[in-house]
Amino acid sequence: MKTESKAERERRRLTERLVELAEPPELESRASARMIADAGQPGLYLQVAKSGTKSWLVRYTFEGRRHAVSLGRWPAVSLAEARRRALVILSKVQRGEDPKAEAKAPTVAELVAKYLDFLKDRQQSLRDTKRRLGLLVARHGSLRITAVTASQLQSLIDAKAEEGARTEATRLRAALSAFFSWAWRRGYVEQNPARRTRGFPEPPPRTRVLSPEEWDRLANAVAAEKDPFAQAAFLLLMATGARLSEVLRARWEDLDLDRGEWVIPRAKSGRREVIPLPEPVVEALRALPRVGTYVIPGRWPNRPRQDLKKPWLRLCARAGIEGAGIHDIRRTVGRILADQFGLEVASKALRHTDIRVTTAHYTPLSTERIRTALATVLPLKRKKKS
Repeated sequence: MKTESKAERERRRLTERLVELAEPPELESRASARMIADAGQPGLYLQVAKSGTKSWLVRYTFEGRRHAVSLGRWPAVSLAEARRRALVILSKVQRGEDPKAEAKAPTVAELVAKYLDFLKDRQQSLRDTKRRLGLLVARHGSLRITAVTASQLQSLIDAKAEEGARTEATRLRAALSAFFSWAWRRGYVEQNPARRTRGFPEPPPRTRVLSPEEWDRLANAVAAEKDPFAQAAFLLLMATGARLSEVLRARWEDLDLDRGEWVIPRAKSGRREVIPLPEPVVEALRALPRVGTYVIPGRWPNRPRQDLKKPWLRLCARAGIEGAGIHDIRRTVGRILADQFGLEVASKALRHTDIRVTTAHYTPLSTERIRTALATVLPLKRKKKS
């Protein structure tokens, strides 16, 4: 084999097996790397460094000058993917475009930061999006956005699923897909690699609602709660059916206690919404200490409380309720309103833009209601016992 001062060069028709078995140049060799030209795709090279690291290069001539573009490392970038990328680059050269311009593409970390800044005024909370895209930045933040592959994204998704969090893995995939769709619309990438990944089936939605007895016991437990802020938060949840995030982010400036109204400047729907407050809730809020910006303050006065997990467990224990989550309160409010005032009132109170959402997830007919309705179908009377 001919040895050059910079690299050992050879030409072979590569296969995944040959790529896997390709060895670096000998340590005493003057060559810094072994370069194998792929006979299956002209212009594509496998570069094997002395350290054993394997990476892909595509070489081409543009305007009389020789250029080389890195296509990523093996095995993150497979042979098939490397050939596809090389073909894309060489096609650009044939069209008179300079693929080197792609080297100016932003890194993953840079573009994620720009994306989050874009969402700042469009998404109510960025916490989950930051956390999920943070996984991408932690592993591939230094890569050019054009170098990210579907297999790399699938690896992130699978790693989350292997932790036993399949639902979170599917939501991670959705966050990645939204990010790359945004990048594609702005010309940073030629396609959305997340579309070639797979998620996992979502678990069936919860249908738990509190029974009338559980609802009464919960109300009594809330009335006996010693933490005035936790008490106020659960009064709002039970009296209005509001979402937990809405209650925790409620500001004093959003409340008009004289009119008995709570304004949510930008709800989940993206629009301004007004919630009427029952008089007992108004009285409880008037008596609540004002220690900062938020009605339910967090550890610091001008920051909201992050969750109500501990008081919820305390209330459930006091009320003898098992297997319930905080969101079951909202579902129970929907069921009560639908039973007493009809589906339209329930949908309006829960502020759903589509009444079908109310029907499907918040007010499904109970077995007992169906049993009662079916009992009226046949005109049969029960026999009296002799």
